[in-house]
Amino acid sequence: MKSTAESFNFVSTPSSIRWGKLPYLGVLMVSLASAAGCAADPPAPDVVTAPKNFDASSLEGAWYIVASDLPEWTGGEKKSPMVHFKLHDADGDGTLKMENKVTFLEGGKPGEHLGDDTQDAVTRTNFTWRSSGALSTSSANWYVVYMSPEKTWAVSYYDKRGDQPAGVSVISRTVTISDAVLAEARTLINGQAALAVHADGLKVIDHADTPKTAVVD
Repeated sequence: MKSTAESFNFVSTPSSIRWGKLPYLGVLMVSLASAAGCAADPPAPDVVTAPKNFDASSLEGAWYIVASDLPEWTGGEKKSPMVHFKLHDADGDGTLKMENKVTFLEGGKPGEHLGDDTQDAVTRTNFTWRSSGALSTSSANWYVVYMSPEKTWAVSYYDKRGDQPAGVSVISRTVTISDAVLAEARTLINGQAALAVHADGLKVIDHADTPKTAVVD
């Protein structure tokens, strides 16, 4: 009988990643970043088994951020967070670019973070996020750490950005997830050496005011 770790559809990561800064964020997926001036990048999350297939197009559409340890979503000021991906044309090497829009409610009013993701040419589960706008220089790396076989929920890991800590999020195609799925996600996170520190801080996100039907825009 396979162990829990062996049953997961893990995503592999390289031995090092680029550093970046991100002024906000939450969306699910996984990444690490370094502070300016560091001589070497930290190791990427230690992932046990690479998935047989990962298709970035499976990210397209709207996702609810249903659990996270990122302070932006656990602090209580911002609620109902969602992330919306829209694919752009692939580059000549087959790497994808995606529009990345995070929406939320703050003080009962809608807010959003806009940016674009570029898929790494070698590690297809790694994306570099850059905020939108000609004068904007904010960027960060993130990884898809896990995608469920049905492609209905996923786990991501975001890099440290400025004074914002690195963190893990669980995203889902539905506004709520079962206790079983949450427990599976927590086991997956806790089973990885580089991610285990985030397991205890993983909290279910308030979606009481979120429309029950996600609109892909």
